[in-house]
Amino acid sequence: MYVLIGAFLTGCSAGGSATGDSGEPELLATVGDDSITTMDVQEQIGERLDQLDVQYSRSRHQLIEEALQELLRDRLLGDEAATKGLTADELVRAEIEATINDEDSPALGPADAPVTLVEFSDFECPFCSRFYPTLKQLEDNYGDQLRIVYRQFPIQRIHAFAFDAAEASLCAHEQGRFWEMHDLLFEEQDQLGIDALKEKAGRLGLDQAAFDACLGSGQYDDQVQRDLREGRSVGVTGTPALFVNGIGVPGGAVPYETVAAAIDKTLQRASSSSEAPLGVDRKNKVTDDLVMRLWQERDVVYHHDLIRALASCELGRKMTSWS
Repeated sequence: MYVLIGAFLTGCSAGGSATGDSGEPELLATVGDDSITTMDVQEQIGERLDQLDVQYSRSRHQLIEEALQELLRDRLLGDEAATKGLTADELVRAEIEATINDEDSPALGPADAPVTLVEFSDFECPFCSRFYPTLKQLEDNYGDQLRIVYRQFPIQRIHAFAFDAAEASLCAHEQGRFWEMHDLLFEEQDQLGIDALKEKAGRLGLDQAAFDACLGSGQYDDQVQRDLREGRSVGVTGTPALFVNGIGVPGGAVPYETVAAAIDKTLQRASSSSEAPLGVDRKNKVTDDLVMRLWQERDVVYHHDLIRALASCELGRKMTSWS
């Protein structure tokens, strides 16, 4: 005759006891005169139960962490948005638009293209020169699907002619010939002195007197400095630095295939998503950066010990009775 007696293995954490309050193993079942106790079961599957306890604790901890992070994120964004009279979505949108301001920057391609490639570059940088053919290939292959924006990032401490070349490109830009000058500067990178820059302007058929007056006048110093500031604000430390819809493409002068993969991914998402052209990836990154900044600015206290305790089975069971 088999008799099953209502009982359970005590303990929820690893190493839980197989004995009752009296210190003796609890009876679970009998087979005739033979007894099966909690100790027997513990010896049979105790290690597996311990592993399940650890897995449960880890999963519970992860779930609590994720819920807390989401609550903190929503609270921080909501409070900041309220101070500005905005919704949280409007706040993030404004942050995105302010992150990289491409206004007045030389651009190639339609303004409403689904993908914008921003390059922070230095006309004297050998790696930027190496990337130049890749940029031309991207322009040819993606056509109206791609808008290319050039941002100035002359690294003067190692490139003596970089700032003058940046200025020359903007002087050409005011005459509507930026990209022609851009190409010539990279194709003749070893000729970037003032006289050489003026000679290039003449070869391109620019108004020579206007170009010569512009070059060295300081007219575009503020724009170059703005590009440098905004580049540093988004993490640019060297050139070329590439961003596809606001998301960095690491690696500098990366091969065509690397940039194309980032563009294709963005195009695929744009075709299957209701997101505006700013892009899902860019929105997520800017949101994360904004939350991190607000976290540092606000009085956020993170109680790690209590969070770990909530993941334990004993305290975890109590949570079910909190409501």
